[in-house]
Amino acid sequence: MNQPQQQQQDASLQDIQINNPQHLPQDTVSDIQFNPQNPQIFACSTWDGKIYIYQIAVQQNFNQIVGQFQQISLLQYNEPITCIAWRGDGQAIYAGCGDNSVVVFNLSSGQNAKIGQHQAGIRSIFHVQQLNGAVITCSFDATVCFWSEQNPNNPLAKIQLKGKIFAADCLFPILALGLQGEQITFINLQSNFQNLSPHQINYIDSPLGKGSQINIIKIMCKGNGFGLGSIDGRANLGKLTPSAQNNVAGYKIDNIMTFKCHKNEEKQNQVVNQILYPVNSICFNPRQDQFLLTCGSEGNMYFWDFEHKNKIKSFAFNKQPISACNTSSNGQFLAYSLGYDWHMGYEHSNSFERPKVCVHIINEDELRFKRS
Repeated sequence: MNQPQQQQQDASLQDIQINNPQHLPQDTVSDIQFNPQNPQIFACSTWDGKIYIYQIAVQQNFNQIVGQFQQISLLQYNEPITCIAWRGDGQAIYAGCGDNSVVVFNLSSGQNAKIGQHQAGIRSIFHVQQLNGAVITCSFDATVCFWSEQNPNNPLAKIQLKGKIFAADCLFPILALGLQGEQITFINLQSNFQNLSPHQINYIDSPLGKGSQINIIKIMCKGNGFGLGSIDGRANLGKLTPSAQNNVAGYKIDNIMTFKCHKNEEKQNQVVNQILYPVNSICFNPRQDQFLLTCGSEGNMYFWDFEHKNKIKSFAFNKQPISACNTSSNGQFLAYSLGYDWHMGYEHSNSFERPKVCVHIINEDELRFKRS
């Protein structure tokens, strides 16, 4: 895709800020998820075992929408929280925790309860209303487990995979997984997935190629495609269509495009070196089918129009990594977090600023590329 326009040094200063900076996270944000019942409420989980819940308030000021957001709740656990998902009614949050447990937090009571356990860390968690409210967890122990609050600590079903899960997304009926060994698979949750045998799982070589470890996978809003991001600054977009594989309902993919998106160039001794950075987040937007957002460890965020193969807009955040981001269900709000994501190792942990959370309002003119 074509190169971006001139970037600002810290674009977060132009976005919606928190009303009380003391309510910002103390540690890096691991996940951001919007409340399914209210697009102006979102939650951030952190590596120091907290879940911050914020509410956005906006108003029209002449021709511009302005606002702020405030903390409305704080949940705490005694282990790092790696990923979160809201319950469908917006009254509880499920979390994957550093002790490999699956925990539900009740917002009204503030209490939490363990409902599941893995043998290794949990990469992603989802609540699926269409599966009788099952909670799906995807783990580094190479399993996908299905849990119920009504029958805690006994998985309803388990899918054994042949490699660790490095990335996952779920948009019913699609469960998308990015695996160790640069492979991906898509499971149809309307099929008899509970009885899948290992040889029935259709593993697909990653379009990003061998040696390009998968870091993020995201399903398009209509379920007809997906985005893939790697630790070496590249992304891929593909079409997704239902297809029977090994006599099991699944999906086949068709490539749309692969491109470099998060890189910097440094010149040393007349030699230009490319430095590649992990793609930490990918988002789509229900208001525009061809809209794509990518965030990277180098501290840049890009809005793309992949139909026109062009960047719409670029945001720079003073070289602060974007550790997580997500968009609201109506596509209006983009919540993102800045903070060290450990891509340079522990020895650089004091080289970055305190974590920060901001909200960007996505305007209509940011959804499409306009030729000059």
